[in-house]
Amino acid sequence: MTEPFTSAEVAAAVGASKPGKACGPDRLGNDWYRDFGDQLIPIMTKLYNCWFTHGTFPDTFLEADIFCLRKGGDSSNPLNFRPLALLDTDYKILTRMMATRASLKLGTIIHPNQNGFVPFRTIHSTIDLYTAAQAAAQADPIMAKALALLLDFCKAYDSVDREFLYDVLRWLGCPADYVTALQALHDGTQVRFLANGYHSRWVKVTCGIRQGCPLAPLLFLFVLEALYRHIDADPRIHGILLKSEAGTVQLKIGGYADDSASYVRSEREVGFILAITGEFALASGLRLNEGKTLVIALNPDAIPDIATLPAPLRVQPVTTLSRYLGLPVGSVPDPEYTWQLARTQLITRLALATRKTMTADQRSMVVAAVVIPKLLYIGRHQWPTTTLIASFQRMIHNFVWHARFSVDAVGGRAWLNKQVAGLPRKDDGLAVPDLKLELLAHAAVTVNAWGLEADQTMQIVGDVVAGAGTAAMAQPLYITPRHTPRPTQTPRLTKSLWATGLTLCNVYGGVAAVTGKADMVVALGCLLLFRGPLGLQWRGRRLLIDASALRGSLWDTYTSTEYVQHGAFCTEWMPYLVLSDLRLYSETGKIINPRTRFWSICSVGAQLKDVLHWKWTHTNRLMATALGLRLTKTMQRRIGSLMQLLLLNFPQMMTPGSHNGDIRYCTRDEDHTPIRRGLNSARQLVTLSPELTPVSAEPPVSSHRSLMKVMQREVGPGTRITRVHPHPRLARMVCLWIGTRVWRTPRKAYKAQIGAKARIKGLADSAMRQNKWAASNAGAAAGLKELSWHRLRRIVGLNPWGEQLLLRIKLHAISTYNPVTAGMGCPHQGCERIRRVDLQHVFWDCVAARTLREVLLGRWTAAGLKLKSFEEAIFALALPTLPTTLTRLTGQYVATLPDAQAAALGGLVDQMLMNCWSIGAALYLLSVWRWRVAHFDALNDVTTAYHTAGLRQRLYHGYTDAIRDYPTDIPPHIGARLSSVICGALGGGGDACPASPAGASPIYLILIAGTRGGTTRKCSSGTVILRLRPGFGTYRVVRVGYARYVGTTVTLSQSVHLGLLRGLRRCISNHWVPAHVLGDHPVALRQLITRTPPRAPHLHGDYWKTRRLADAADVPSWLIQDREYNRAAQALARVAQTAGHDMEWQEHEWQQAGTRWDGVKGHIGRDVKRW
Repeated sequence: MTEPFTSAEVAAAVGASKPGKACGPDRLGNDWYRDFGDQLIPIMTKLYNCWFTHGTFPDTFLEADIFCLRKGGDSSNPLNFRPLALLDTDYKILTRMMATRASLKLGTIIHPNQNGFVPFRTIHSTIDLYTAAQAAAQADPIMAKALALLLDFCKAYDSVDREFLYDVLRWLGCPADYVTALQALHDGTQVRFLANGYHSRWVKVTCGIRQGCPLAPLLFLFVLEALYRHIDADPRIHGILLKSEAGTVQLKIGGYADDSASYVRSEREVGFILAITGEFALASGLRLNEGKTLVIALNPDAIPDIATLPAPLRVQPVTTLSRYLGLPVGSVPDPEYTWQLARTQLITRLALATRKTMTADQRSMVVAAVVIPKLLYIGRHQWPTTTLIASFQRMIHNFVWHARFSVDAVGGRAWLNKQVAGLPRKDDGLAVPDLKLELLAHAAVTVNAWGLEADQTMQIVGDVVAGAGTAAMAQPLYITPRHTPRPTQTPRLTKSLWATGLTLCNVYGGVAAVTGKADMVVALGCLLLFRGPLGLQWRGRRLLIDASALRGSLWDTYTSTEYVQHGAFCTEWMPYLVLSDLRLYSETGKIINPRTRFWSICSVGAQLKDVLHWKWTHTNRLMATALGLRLTKTMQRRIGSLMQLLLLNFPQMMTPGSHNGDIRYCTRDEDHTPIRRGLNSARQLVTLSPELTPVSAEPPVSSHRSLMKVMQREVGPGTRITRVHPHPRLARMVCLWIGTRVWRTPRKAYKAQIGAKARIKGLADSAMRQNKWAASNAGAAAGLKELSWHRLRRIVGLNPWGEQLLLRIKLHAISTYNPVTAGMGCPHQGCERIRRVDLQHVFWDCVAARTLREVLLGRWTAAGLKLKSFEEAIFALALPTLPTTLTRLTGQYVATLPDAQAAALGGLVDQMLMNCWSIGAALYLLSVWRWRVAHFDALNDVTTAYHTAGLRQRLYHGYTDAIRDYPTDIPPHIGARLSSVICGALGGGGDACPASPAGASPIYLILIAGTRGGTTRKCSSGTVILRLRPGFGTYRVVRVGYARYVGTTVTLSQSVHLGLLRGLRRCISNHWVPAHVLGDHPVALRQLITRTPPRAPHLHGDYWKTRRLADAADVPSWLIQDREYNRAAQALARVAQTAGHDMEWQEHEWQQAGTRWDGVKGHIGRDVKRW
């Protein structure tokens, strides 16, 4: 913890600083440190080491701005606000490194029942402690009067006594230098408060931990550790006993950060808890808020017998539920209420999403990000019924397809069925979540992780929770993954998460059976017919087994095949098989359930080691001992039959092994000599060779994760262990093979296996839909096959509605119904006689489609595009070859560049052309559909001229957007020049457009700019109108003016609109059309380009007047320039601010203007040249 900081640690801390966060008092935020990290990290590393070594830090480390966040409740109560410290980033980088180092030790320092901010501990473990305590109180009469005290501390972080904190750190064994550094970072702190953008005076702070500091959560845990250990060590507090056949846990306290709960066996112990917390408050400053502390009777039947508690504490009524760690808790859990409360909260949270116009794909992502995590959190502890799941699934369906999070029936239907919509996006689906599938996978992952990685305490807690209070002594829960083929039907939900997860882990958690496993078992069974049966000889309770008949080439092939696929067989796990969950192949190859065939020796939860024990005597010989049974001849026959089936299914049992259980591990060091270590019954590490001896007097190994650390220490730092196989004395999941697989199966794998049937059906339906295209147009089908969500997401300029329509085209999920004629015909003139059309006709063969296609392909063919199949290129939104003319024009320009710049371009030019084609083809398909549906409303314009002009305009803007997508490291003038060449050839303006002949009619250009004065109420605009002759390259200034606008609501965008309005009026009155527009205000001009009015209603009038005059003036192009290339209009706007009045010059007046305007005239020349 006191080692010198390295540059890698500093770099990691800088990278962990999230961008966009609020700055501290020095105003240098996280973004600045991230942007200049390469230069700052070496300097910061030296400074941090120097400061930390001497225990001296800059004074700015002690300063902070305080911003108060409302927690809820009465806003007049200061306790309902959470003060957040805005600290300097360099301070947070240092404390983040200190926190990272300290977090590595938390697992061995912090109380095992404190799960907040400790690595590999979760909030679910804290809730499981409460659930287990409630189950134990209801099952065990001795603990019937047990109570849970949900402790609430007043201003926990802000009231900690710092001297007590330093003493606790020394008591816990923190190095002196570490404590000195922490003391230097906290003593002498001062803050100022932020309110409505204003700062208060500096205020000295002498107590508390700084909320917002990366170290704060860890320091608070250290303070609470004193309370946890005091309560745990007090013999007067008996707590609650969690009993399992695997052991007993005495639960007195547990929590997640400051949300702590104390558990007492009777009301008498409540006084002891209050005495301890009072003593703790005097020492640490953390005072218990007794008014908000809740007391819950864990057994509702015992509430009448509970004596009066010390005031103001009182037992919560049996019908009342209180919130604890995000869940309503009480004496009687109410899952129905919890899920209905979640429904109400989700309706409120999704209110904005239901009002916004979003596509089905966007809403499915909202469900996956908002709805599913919340429901899984609730389902982890309060398992829903099938009725609740069906209800919530209907709400999800209604929200995705109809934007209504409601269980009521909604008119209309989805345009994709459930199976196709549930496919992942890589398979052309929408990834609409299936709540049942999510809950099943969640249950499987929860039980799987518990079975492999839980320590002994949490294993006992899991036993008690899984037992649900049915017995005072819970039965240990073991997972027995099956090695038979998975079932084809979708699994069902059972009564609880633990029962459901256990079943799923048994079915899907094991290795996949080798191909022909059943045939191998049958073949070995046939050997017993030809060579004779197994030699079974009973001697009292012992059964001598001679399996020599099974040995031979068949046995060698069987075992070697499984070794190649699964790895080495772990015989030490065989005794832990749960017979009732095991599935075996019979001698005839059928799958049998031992519960039915061996019912007399196969009770629920019984393991193989509870029925019999065996050892190896000689080669191919075993001696099995029957345990705990009244041994009759029937029992002997069944035990012999069971052993025969075990040998047929697991022939590796014939190989002599050990029940001690070696710790099996893997390394990447080929020269490593394995060491033999094991665990005894007390879970202590022992050496297995040359004799069984303890390694040292260290504490027992508690979990699989700690076993990995112990084994890494045993092999030494020179060899890195990559994986340790689960050990039967630590894990609860039977892992019979050690191979390359990881036994902790991820959620994704469980979802894939459980939902395999629905996925297969969805893929078949999707393929059937796409085959409809193959039947009508092979080229279109080939193109659509290449079109994927990955491709759609990366089309520059395509909005979500366009993405959705293209996906519907691919999946043939668009109806051709014509509501006007109530038929399936085509509404376009010339296609009236066709009574029934398909999508091939709509998007390719129709007269409208051909007309719009000519608009798209006209420029591309002129640019040199030659294709054998335009259908495939259009529907794939991708070009197989590039237009020759365009490549020639761009190549000529690239040839003029220096070699370094030409090399840096790489494939940028090709990507620009591909982007243009992608957006062009997509806009063509969208325009075809837009024209078709326009017939369904009598008020729409359905003329050819209107829709062809609309497509041309959209293509122009689409090409402009597509070619702007070039890397930022490309010089702007190169990117702009390439864009101009491409756009010119494709009809989007630019240098490649055909030049006007000499003597052609002039064109006009309006230069517009706006500026803001010293106050937001004063804005101004500058306008210049020019007459240009393209063929001659000359221009004349025909009108110059500036204007000033004053008002309480005037904005800069409004001033640009008003200035442009003045210029457009002059152009229309003097017939100066067409008029091009050049400006430098992107928001104002983009509103005009996209016909999107401003959000403020009072700006709509000026905006729409300007937009209409622009239509009248036939503005062919809008160019958004940098201010550097619009200096003339900017200068005039600034003059309006200083002059304080409006001014306008006509052509002859401007020519006679004085020399003081020469600067503006020079700007005009340069701006026009740039344009």
